[in-house]
Amino acid sequence: MLALSGCKKSPEPEALPPPPVEAPAPDPAPAFWAWIAANLEALEAVKTGQEPVTKELARELEKVDPKLVFELGIGREPFELIISADGNKALFAQVKKFVATAPQIPGAKVIAFRPRKPIEGFSMKVGERTLAGTDLWFVAGEDPNRKGMLGVDVFVVGMKGERDEPLQDAAFMMLEATVGEFDLETKIGEIQFKPAPASLELPLKPLKELPATVDAWK
Repeated sequence: MLALSGCKKSPEPEALPPPPVEAPAPDPAPAFWAWIAANLEALEAVKTGQEPVTKELARELEKVDPKLVFELGIGREPFELIISADGNKALFAQVKKFVATAPQIPGAKVIAFRPRKPIEGFSMKVGERTLAGTDLWFVAGEDPNRKGMLGVDVFVVGMKGERDEPLQDAAFMMLEATVGEFDLETKIGEIQFKPAPASLELPLKPLKELPATVDAWK
């Protein structure tokens, strides 16, 4: 007689419990703005930027996003807190979103991106030299390599050659101050720094006129 044995059915595996759902991290923005409101008097008293409260502010902003930076509008009424992407266009949306969460803080104004500043009367020490805003001239036109962007040649009085990096760095900082961080990154494409010719005449224009050129750009 042949004995037939049936195959045993494998037991059904036990269902695993679903992984625990992690609670989202709390939004750090409200705590940051509350800290600003609580420390506004100390921030308004900042004179040099080396005061302990500025270091505390840096730590508080790092909790929001370590890539963001700040500037203080020292001596201005109302007190200005500037939140900047430090020229990193990839962070622009983050800056806008974060600044939009700022509540009304009496006595304070929160600004997204480094704003324009008057270039006349402004100067920077570069080694043994002093670079003034009036030492910068420009020619602008459409950037052939980036359609829709403005290409700018900046002519620097006192620059001996195009490899004068310290003077170029200072000139770039003045350029950003003139047109503002947002427009510099969104409207201006290629920038070249060149020694200024002996004769400063058209088509060269003083740098203080660049904001009007940027605003008129399509």
